[in-house]
Order: sequence, then structure tokens, then C-alpha cells
Amino acid sequence: MGLATSLIKAARKLIDLFGNSASLYSISGATSSVSDEGEYAISSWGTATTVKVVDGTSVGPEMTQVSQGYAKIEEDEKIVKDNVTVAINDRLNYNNEDYRIVAVREDRVESDTIIQIIKCARANSTTTW
Repeated sequence: MGLATSLIKAARKLIDLFGNSASLYSISGATSSVSDEGEYAISSWGTATTVKVVDGTSVGPEMTQVSQGYAKIEEDEKIVKDNVTVAINDRLNYNNEDYRIVAVREDRVESDTIIQIIKCARANSTTTW
């Protein structure tokens, strides 16, 4: 078993252990139209996928070690497993709050993704994105 495989297995176990359930809605599965200004008007988000999320506030100022370096996890960021399909403009419902995903960063060892860190912005509306 290689280093990356060991790290992926360990990260998945830690996320399962310390994470909380959240609902992830894909923008690609939403019924929407796009305005001239580039805003989405969403009439239906479709079906959510349940994922485990570790909140950046749970990690606090601590550093998360990923292979050769350290990745600082900010308060507006959340950690998900390597195999979660997530993209910019997806919607995350976590602790009964809706968030828009504004960035996705993969922490990698060589060519393998160990974890994904998603940057979130609290959403005031789920119909205008």
C-alpha cells in the first residue's frame, strides 16, 4: 500500500469520525435559468447527496497535516472526502444553514487527492444564486 492510499484511508476514517452530515446539492442538477448578469434563478435544486463534513471552526487554528506540508483550514472552509463530487456554485446545507460553494481546493500527494477543502459563503436565498 502506497503513502497516498494510506493517507486517503486515514483521512476518510477521520472525516467519518469527526464529521457531521450535510446535504450537498449540485448546481448541474438544479432546474435554473441564468440572467444577463450571470445570476442563477433556481426553481428546483433536485435531490441532495448526504456527505460528511468537518467544519473549519472545529479545526480552529490548528494545522491539518497532509503529506509533505500543512494546510491551514479557515473558519469559512469545510473538509470533505476525496471522492465527493463537489463544484463551485453547488449548495451545501450544513447545520440548517445554506452555503454557496465558492472555491474547491484539493490537497494532494503526487497525483492523488487526499481531501478536498471547500470555501463557503452563507447564502441568503436558495432561489437566486
